[in-house]
Amino acid sequence: MMALPGTMQRIRLMNLRDMGSFTPISIAFAALAAVSAGCSSAGSDEVSFVGPEIDGVRDIRIVNLSDESSRQVLPRAIGLGTAFEWFPDGKRAAVYRGDAFYVTEVEQDLIGECLTCDFDDFGGFAFSPDGGSIAWPARDGIYLQDIDDYSLEKVVELDRPAWLSWSPDSKSISFTLRDVRLGIYRLDLEDGSVTPLTDDESVSHLAPAYSPARDQIAFHALDKDGLRLTVMDADGSQMRVVTEWTFGGEIFDPGLQDPPQWSPDGKQLLYTAASARGDTDIFVVELDTGEVTNLTNLPGADKSAVWSADGRLIAFASHRSGDWEIYVMNADGGNVRNVSERPVTPEMNPQWRP
Repeated sequence: MMALPGTMQRIRLMNLRDMGSFTPISIAFAALAAVSAGCSSAGSDEVSFVGPEIDGVRDIRIVNLSDESSRQVLPRAIGLGTAFEWFPDGKRAAVYRGDAFYVTEVEQDLIGECLTCDFDDFGGFAFSPDGGSIAWPARDGIYLQDIDDYSLEKVVELDRPAWLSWSPDSKSISFTLRDVRLGIYRLDLEDGSVTPLTDDESVSHLAPAYSPARDQIAFHALDKDGLRLTVMDADGSQMRVVTEWTFGGEIFDPGLQDPPQWSPDGKQLLYTAASARGDTDIFVVELDTGEVTNLTNLPGADKSAVWSADGRLIAFASHRSGDWEIYVMNADGGNVRNVSERPVTPEMNPQWRP
């Protein structure tokens, strides 16, 4: 995922004790794919993606899978960044311009209200499942923004929270906070209380994601022995390792790591990891059996996978053709097709339209 300008101390896998403080701005888009996938409607057959900037205009497109038609969004807007994130209503989207996020009315190709001009040093936002609020992590805490009038309220004072994940009932938010190590916490929005869910100081816990049933949280665990996909009950109990996974580079930056993605039925987790060839592939693990399947077992890096809301399809970005393109495949990895079909230029950030 792309990061906005900011600072984060990168860590070597063999030297985890030297982790520095991270800023929310440096993980601005790390959780948005999972959030957008969770907001998609069951009938969605449109995928958006973001291409390069050409003559000052960002090439943002929506493709309809039914008839393979596509159209450019905001074809006259100058200076947009690489973010394009759907609102739950499927009519609006958030775009990044200059140093702030703005609302756009997609069908009208209009850029409207500024979402973040009233505060700075914000991170990757998350829409509430009930469609009423946007949660923002900032340097000094977590803010909630009304999704209709865009009014903003700080709900808790914290030092650089990150990776926000709403519970399906919209009553609590799990997130990562750094104390001695990265840990996972829960914010109760009814009383404002913050509860630590992990307490092992020898392990970093990051990028939480609530299950669709709200009873479990999946996340990444990182220590001197490597990386593990882990699941715990929503109260922090019954923690168990689902599978180990590997990172292909010498330096692992946790701020750029996507949270694991629950399948809509809560039976599988989708994640990206290094393959035996040294590039990245998209994997799925069955929670009941622990069986791991490589869905994209071909040369070329694959990443940024997102479920369709009905769980039948997965959109993802791939470099298999020599440049970054957007593909859609069945949930079992079959019937792969290129839906961007824009050779030479890079396309990224696939999202299902709600």
